[in-house]
Amino acid sequence: MEQNQLVAKNAPMGLDLMYELPDLSKAKAAAIELTGEYWTPEKEGEVKRLFFNEIRQELTIDFASGADVELSVAYFVEVKDGDKRVIRQASKRLVGALEMLKTPSGMPLEITYTGKKKNKTNSFMSDSWSIKPLFLDGQVKNENVIKETIGFDAGAPDGDHSTTVHVNAQTGEIIEQSKTPGF
Repeated sequence: MEQNQLVAKNAPMGLDLMYELPDLSKAKAAAIELTGEYWTPEKEGEVKRLFFNEIRQELTIDFASGADVELSVAYFVEVKDGDKRVIRQASKRLVGALEMLKTPSGMPLEITYTGKKKNKTNSFMSDSWSIKPLFLDGQVKNENVIKETIGFDAGAPDGDHSTTVHVNAQTGEIIEQSKTPGF
């Protein structure tokens, strides 16, 4: 027993190499690359339509100190021409907004990079984002239903805030809109 535990502890991914492993030559690869691509917007107004997946804590190196630091990273899935790929983004404002809104996994979003904005609490500039939920065909069962959506405009000119919008699902007309100060 002790020898098996030692092999499993030192084996890659915790595999117990004392037992036979299946032949992977006939296994099918998933239709999605798991490592993902980091999205670094190149210009203000860049838009991505993505499915939110999750927020993970990852270790990275602080370039100033060289120390390991934990970083919150948002993971999304982008579907283009039938191909799926993982997209990652770690902007504190974007991740913070997704956390604050308690964004559920699988929610379709339109995320727009709105440029760099001056922080209120210091002299630095931070990435700013607009996050809007997307509604797919068939999601609204009754055309007269009023949808309530919550968006977060991080770095908005009038200050960070969340916005609650009541929309007529049939016409798309905004019936009521209110802002709540964010973080």
